[in-house]
Amino acid sequence: MTRALILSAALFLVAGCQTQYRGDVSYDPDALYRGYQTFSWVEGQGGSEQPVRALAEKAVQAELVKDGLTYVENGEPDLLVRVNLGRRRRTSLSGATGPRAEAVGMEVILQDRKTGQWVWNGWAVKTYSSDLEAETEIPLALAEIFKDFPPTQ
Repeated sequence: MTRALILSAALFLVAGCQTQYRGDVSYDPDALYRGYQTFSWVEGQGGSEQPVRALAEKAVQAELVKDGLTYVENGEPDLLVRVNLGRRRRTSLSGATGPRAEAVGMEVILQDRKTGQWVWNGWAVKTYSSDLEAETEIPLALAEIFKDFPPTQ
């Protein structure tokens, strides 16, 4: 039990000092990623008027275009895209929080429009600091999120 508490505390301290983004992806290994050619935003998500969200959506759109997908505003795209941004208070397994316990994060979700299934989900998170600038942080988060996109099959 004591060993588990020490490990929990160590992980929390490392996460609390995190200056780089860490992230992960999950995806459907059976999805045919090379078959996806077009994308659009989940209804009500794209073209946001909130400045940080608009900046994130523009950057995600550029990344997907760079990766060979075509943005379509109207019609029936192959993929629907959702972006989630957040700032949350983190806790350790014991429930303790510390002075640097806030984290900022970004998540990108790709959904197959025909099946409604999520086929790819990537996220990145970093310890919050008051000197973070969205114009700098969004590209860094996306580099972590899209570093292995599309999945190799």
